[in-house]
Amino acid sequence: MITIIAEAGINHCGSLDRALKMVEAAADAGANVIKFQSFTADKLGYDEKLTAFLKSVELSKDDHNKLKMKADKCKIEFMSTPFSMEWVDFLVWLGVKRLKISSGKVKDKAFVDYARATDLPLIISNGMTNEEDFLDAAAYVDTALYCVSQYPTPFNKVDFRKLAKLKELFLNAGFSDHTQGIAASVIAAASGAVVIEKHFTLDRRLAGPDQICSIEPDELKQMVAEIRQI
Repeated sequence: MITIIAEAGINHCGSLDRALKMVEAAADAGANVIKFQSFTADKLGYDEKLTAFLKSVELSKDDHNKLKMKADKCKIEFMSTPFSMEWVDFLVWLGVKRLKISSGKVKDKAFVDYARATDLPLIISNGMTNEEDFLDAAAYVDTALYCVSQYPTPFNKVDFRKLAKLKELFLNAGFSDHTQGIAASVIAAASGAVVIEKHFTLDRRLAGPDQICSIEPDELKQMVAEIRQI
């Protein structure tokens, strides 16, 4: 069965209440996984402006715990992308089943080795990593996702031949979709993707850089239904 990841990311805008509602909506739509991002803004080393923004949307460890409990109750897998070793440790303690390594962290060998040492399945995407680092990852990741790091990605910039190439190199290959709408995800599923990751929001009118390429609950439900027919 194709695994469908509803990528909440930071689309909760820092609101735990909204994040909890996103868990419910993703479960109701039939997604297999709801995924967030785990970071401490002050430790990322960004400039003052970006740090201030990320601080406004970060989730505390207590928030993570509440989201994991909510996901368990709703019978949907809780997942997150850690941005430090500290957060890797916390997510392992929390009981996640797998870890997503951000494409920007793939070249950080120490971080990747630390994540590998957890023995959890690892998912990476090729987005912002170079080809050499990405292909080196074939030795240690469970799933590799094809994506285009453009928000939103014009549909004509998606090259499904690259997904086919990934299927030759990795045990499991999937698609991380930054286009608008659901068509690209459905085509990727029909093309053999075993994982579909799609940005998800309760309302595209909310603030945030990912809202424009996200789908709302009704669209997520439609996407899940169409993929399940494949």
